[in-house]
Amino acid sequence: MTEDQSGEVLPAPEMSREIKVCDIPPKGIRMTIEPSEDEIKALMERFDLLALKHFKAKIEIRDVGSQGILITGDIQAELEQTCVATGYPVAETIDESFRLRLVGEDELALADADEEYYLDPDSDDLDLLVGEKFDAGEVVAQTLSIMMDPYPRAEGVEINAENIPSLTINQDLEKQPNPFAILSGLKDKT
Repeated sequence: MTEDQSGEVLPAPEMSREIKVCDIPPKGIRMTIEPSEDEIKALMERFDLLALKHFKAKIEIRDVGSQGILITGDIQAELEQTCVATGYPVAETIDESFRLRLVGEDELALADADEEYYLDPDSDDLDLLVGEKFDAGEVVAQTLSIMMDPYPRAEGVEINAENIPSLTINQDLEKQPNPFAILSGLKDKT
């Protein structure tokens, strides 16, 4: 079990690889993270995956002093999610690089206050470093979840509201004229 910032006890991450900041040598740490079968099952459940056939991350961790802890790496994964339109399996292959800095509350607040920071494609992704240790396995798991397609669709499938039984459409409102079309018509008469 781990604690969050408020002291609330959280369940242990599925793929824990804890690193103490004081243990990072000047040249950094290079590591490969590949989950065990039990970790794969837990990650599949957490991310609601139908399959996680392959998952591997090669990362480098460096202490960059006042700028925090820099984690760079590559993630490769083969997974299956459920199509949002049909419920059928959708395969996805991920092969992407990432760059993340773990920083203190002050630097994170400065970045959040800077409207331009997150618009700059060269800016590092930032996350909060709490205490003197962090979980590299959890960083990799969260990064994978960000890389996954949030709305997987089977190839060639269009989402049509009429084909989704759980979605209701107010058909009476659909039959009413568009209010903007009415306003446009009034403008033309003046």
